Amino acid sequence: MKDAYGNVFKIETKELPKVKLVGRHMKNVPLSFAARSLDFPMKVFGNGLLQRFNMILDYKNGLAYRKSNGNWGAVFSS
Repeated sequence: MKDAYGNVFKIETKELPKVKLVGRHMKNVPLSFAARSLDFPMKVFGNGLLQRFNMILDYKNGLAYRKSNGNWGAVFSS
């Protein structure tokens, strides 16, 4: 993967056995993160997780409202 400046860095993906979010539990959730060679930590939950929620982003107040939707029980793709 490259950043906006063309710097290349390696992304690794691991699977979390269990995650609790918005009061609900999920199993086998993929988590991507930058390899240790970077000077800053970066961890990303991707679209596979986000598609399970309806979200409203309140930029003015720095809040994100999430409510689970019909995709909640979908299996994470690899």
